[in-house]
Amino acid sequence: MQFIININMIRYVSRNHILFIFPLLLLWNGPLSLIVAHETFHSGKTNAIIESHFVQKNYSYGGVGEVHSATIAQASNGTLVCAFYGGTEEGENDVGIYVSRFNGSSWSTPERIDNINGSGPVCWNPVIFQPKRSGAPLLLWYKVTGSPTSGWAGVIRTSTDAGQSWSVRTDLPSTSNSYYSAFGAQYIGPTKDKPLEMPDGSLLLGSSWEIGGSDYRIHIEKQDNSDYTQGYSLFWGPYSSGYTARMDGYIQPAFLWHSADKQQLQMVVRRGVGKETHTSFSDDGGKTWGPFSVLTASGTRGAVQAGIDAQTLDNGWHVVAGSQGGTRDRGIAVVISQDGISWQQALRLDDQDPPQGQAGHRTEYPSMILDNQNKLQLVYTAGDHVPGSTGRGRNKKNILHVVLDPDVLTGGTTSSGSRTAMTAGMQSRFAAWSSGAAMTIDLPAAGRYLLTMNTLQGKCIALRADVSGRVKVPVSNLPSGAYFIRISGNNRNYLYRFAVK
Repeated sequence: MQFIININMIRYVSRNHILFIFPLLLLWNGPLSLIVAHETFHSGKTNAIIESHFVQKNYSYGGVGEVHSATIAQASNGTLVCAFYGGTEEGENDVGIYVSRFNGSSWSTPERIDNINGSGPVCWNPVIFQPKRSGAPLLLWYKVTGSPTSGWAGVIRTSTDAGQSWSVRTDLPSTSNSYYSAFGAQYIGPTKDKPLEMPDGSLLLGSSWEIGGSDYRIHIEKQDNSDYTQGYSLFWGPYSSGYTARMDGYIQPAFLWHSADKQQLQMVVRRGVGKETHTSFSDDGGKTWGPFSVLTASGTRGAVQAGIDAQTLDNGWHVVAGSQGGTRDRGIAVVISQDGISWQQALRLDDQDPPQGQAGHRTEYPSMILDNQNKLQLVYTAGDHVPGSTGRGRNKKNILHVVLDPDVLTGGTTSSGSRTAMTAGMQSRFAAWSSGAAMTIDLPAAGRYLLTMNTLQGKCIALRADVSGRVKVPVSNLPSGAYFIRISGNNRNYLYRFAVK
């Protein structure tokens, strides 16, 4: 008989519990098999973790090497596919693109599909995505040549067999827009995070540049063609944050949505290196955006930082995942919100606090999707950071895959689909109102609701409790600007953004 212990599962509980578990092993005199995986300690709602796997473990390329920037998608046949880049070191000419497929219990040996012999061109930041459009192939964008700060070229490949084989690499279309002159006069595609698929099948691609290392800029490209190698345009931007210090502006946009027609959107962006995540809202499907503000979350050990991704859940909640911590201790923060304004940390993956001067985990760059079984599939880079090291000393050897239960993560307080349905049904009753008028809101007659009005920064400026039916909300004393109405009750939560002119 074997007594098998998974170190990961033990550490989900707490450090204190581990002290009581291991003495019990001394009483066992039979054969003992100890399964030691990537040593991690997760904190928060660890019961939301369903399972975890290595996509890539202990990567080596010529005796050294690092892997990074993992991305995940679920192909139309249900297969999970992950892509990432790897080579001797980020930016070296031998860095190529790898793809792995999940069989339900483990990941296939990653296959290098570009820069196969390591002679170039250098590859960067893959983004994999499966459109819902009938017959659409699995899409894989990435960048080749150059770097984020010296200009790179966007390319795309497609697969019709869930990532087993891929089309030849195709450059994204050329453009005469001078903004793209540093990128070979062609579109870039998504910089890091998955696109947002609109109801008409078009894709909004969050993109950015880092040319010059200071005045970072973000923009949105739109892809609107059943041939995904064509139909690209500059949809919004470029936008400069105004931060002028080196590596201090906005990059790598990700999207959330607040209405069924995806006209009410939220953008979440990384700010430079080690700075707070910022966010903005749109009422017109991403054509225009409001001011950016810091995304703050209660219960966090620090700001949600570099390498973020965002996902709207079927139950109406929103999730943002990102790096968190310093050079020795960088875990993955998973923060949640019902309205995109008030955030709280639900989980921290690879949570570790090593003694000063000792190596700590270096985990970063999460990407995530919601699969067809309503589970969050998340991948990220993991390694053991050597204090004081740079470059190859970062030791980014692993890509980890974690499956999360959204209902456990969010507390299961919102019925699946209900928020979306009500938002769509109520949308025609909302509009922008001039100062001096009153806003009329029609609520379901059954049930009682709490109604709050908030500023763009989340400050509550009005509250109506125990309301139902037709409610009038005065706006005569409000200065011009953007506001949010939040409606909660009957285990449902709804959000609407309006403007006072």
